Amino acid sequence: MSLALNTPEYLLAENERLRVRLEVAEATIAAIHDGTERRAAETSEQKANERIVALMESLTEGLCVLDRDYRFTYINAAAEHINRISREAILGRTQWDVFPGSVGTVLEREFRRAMDERVTTEFENHYAPWDRWYALKAYPAVDGGICVLYRDVTETKQAADARQRAEERLQRVFDTQTVGMIEWNIDSGLITAANGHFLDMVGYAPEDVAARRLNFRAMTPPEWTAQNEESIVLLRRAGRAPALEKEYLRKDGTRVPILIVGVRFENSDNEGMSVIVDLTDTKRAEAGLRASEGRFRAAVGAVSSIVWTNNALGMMTGEQTSWENFTGQARDSYQGFGWSGAVHPDDAQRTIAAWNDAVARKATFVFE
Repeated sequence: MSLALNTPEYLLAENERLRVRLEVAEATIAAIHDGTERRAAETSEQKANERIVALMESLTEGLCVLDRDYRFTYINAAAEHINRISREAILGRTQWDVFPGSVGTVLEREFRRAMDERVTTEFENHYAPWDRWYALKAYPAVDGGICVLYRDVTETKQAADARQRAEERLQRVFDTQTVGMIEWNIDSGLITAANGHFLDMVGYAPEDVAARRLNFRAMTPPEWTAQNEESIVLLRRAGRAPALEKEYLRKDGTRVPILIVGVRFENSDNEGMSVIVDLTDTKRAEAGLRASEGRFRAAVGAVSSIVWTNNALGMMTGEQTSWENFTGQARDSYQGFGWSGAVHPDDAQRTIAAWNDAVARKATFVFE
């Protein structure tokens, strides 16, 4: 049955047909829009994933991802370099299969703690098969596995160990009681540390060092100031200064003769240490020797006989006044075996032979 145009029944029917067509159109548009959004989301997610992968591949630290069974699901380029194994040879295999030397180590303990307790762990581990040290940080991953960042710290570890051993050796030397040792600050002149031998040498106590009472400039007598400052200039410029004989003032105001050599610490512009030898006994021995030589020369000058000295080889050394006065030989002429020139030619060789024989027998030399 057809409806007459413009009748109420016709208009109602047309409205219904229009409503259905609109609903179909809206549904179609919605479907198209939904598909477009889904494709856009998928594209956006893909781009985000690509950016993440690019970021992980650009890391200088090794990065690996392990699933709940400790199987490698991802490693970056830095990890390949650190491991010295390609990712193709690692992916899909377990940590314990690829690196059996890690079983029973700190690494296994901390990996399992991060996996089981879902906590972040940070530690160092020595991988014995390669004799390498690694610093690692393990994070719980959202899928139940763990992500691990790590780097090779072998050289750093070896340098730290070497520095510690050097410091221990230095401390043992510093604690020795055979020579004095001090640490100082060039700018302030303060002696910041001193061993017991040095403190005994200058009459101070450890409490004086702690109270900052020891100053190498204040302890240096005025006549030694210029040489002391020259040494400081060398320490600043070259890091070391040659040995210097000088004096220090003791706490009681008396003086102690010393031999001091200093070196500046490599990592500091104004701090270093010195080794100090007490020359008191040496100076006393030198003074005694000078006095003895003076007495000997006075005795030689007082006797009428000719007195001279030779070394064990029969050679004259040094000044021989009596010989000069008796023979008329100049000092340069009688040095060594030159003295034999003053002996009659027939007796010269026999005199030298007799001297050597006396030396060999450790007997008194007598020859006419």
